[in-house]
Amino acid sequence: FPLKNQFGKTVAFTGRVLPIAGADGKLHDPPETGKYVNSPETPLFSKSKLLFGLHYAKDAVRKEKAVILVEGQMDCIYLVQASCTNVVATSGTALTHDHAIALKRLAETIYLFFDNDTAGHAAADRAIALLHEFDVAVKVVDYRSLTTNPCIKDPADIARYAPEKIPDLLAAALPAMEYYISRLLPRDGTITERKKAIRVLLSKIRAFASPVERDHWLHRLSTETGIDDTVLREELAGLPASTDAAAGKRAETAPLGTNKTAEEMPLTRRETISRELATLIAYNHSWHALIKKTNVRLAHPYHDIVLRFGGEGFLSPDSQKLSDELSLRAGLRISEADAAGDSSTSSPQENEVRALIRELAREDMKERRASLMAEIRAAEAKKQNEELAKLLAEFDTLSRKMEEL
Repeated sequence: FPLKNQFGKTVAFTGRVLPIAGADGKLHDPPETGKYVNSPETPLFSKSKLLFGLHYAKDAVRKEKAVILVEGQMDCIYLVQASCTNVVATSGTALTHDHAIALKRLAETIYLFFDNDTAGHAAADRAIALLHEFDVAVKVVDYRSLTTNPCIKDPADIARYAPEKIPDLLAAALPAMEYYISRLLPRDGTITERKKAIRVLLSKIRAFASPVERDHWLHRLSTETGIDDTVLREELAGLPASTDAAAGKRAETAPLGTNKTAEEMPLTRRETISRELATLIAYNHSWHALIKKTNVRLAHPYHDIVLRFGGEGFLSPDSQKLSDELSLRAGLRISEADAAGDSSTSSPQENEVRALIRELAREDMKERRASLMAEIRAAEAKKQNEELAKLLAEFDTLSRKMEEL
């Protein structure tokens, strides 16, 4: 079916990959592909910018001042058929800054209606962290009580088999921090388990852009745990920094006219991916071999840090400080997985490493594609038809490779 931009113009196409029968006789999504296959990216279509259904939903989103965000196009279609008109979906990618900007312009509250599995929880965590940077209200639709029905595995199933439940689920949606508290905080755990969970929750609180919200949730966590606010603030102050303050080598000053220091400037997408990748490799140093195999380019200074995790090279004092911080962040990541009751952290994390490497490869291709576009314009202006044909062929090949990643 067609993918349309915000003006309702078709810019690409997408399709749902049909499940196949497994050895157990049940239907499963093919492991070698994603659930959806899109057209190759072009100057008109970038899945990191397009939200499926936005052209249809934007009036309802403005009216409701709220949007329901789902992971797949079929989830979106089924929910619309169940009379939810303010629904949009990402198109085979995680939520991006461009998506968040588009949603913030239209909605005050964003409901995350994601799959109720490990991958869905991880996607929700990433989306919450990103949306909190934009200072918007985020609520999580929790439908665990319905998954006792074997027919219900995702929002599309709810829309098909229990559409009457959707209004109640949306009304009962939890603010993101309440969702984390209910999911991560053990009620009868040991002091070590509670300490791990509290540190994870404090790291989530710190991500809020608004000081008012940070203060509110510190009070809420104090009430929930019985620990004094002052003690929680001391613990929060002792957590490793969530930004790469040590990576001041990015730039000594911010771009002219921004009135911001280098530390206040947002990370580029390559820097964000590189930092996340280095954090995961800090947990398991052997994964640095995956970087060497693919020859992708990490942002400075993460490339040197990852090599050092593999026993190669040397680090400057600043890079060593950042390396130590990443190791602490990796410890928090494992603590969060433990608090969530995920006893099989290695496989999902290795899959995430591979996914981030693919995203870095995609960044390399995007940079080459931008260069190609400039060369194409120059060849058109000079009427160099033979050169233009070669450049267009390379652009098409590159776009297809990006889609295959």
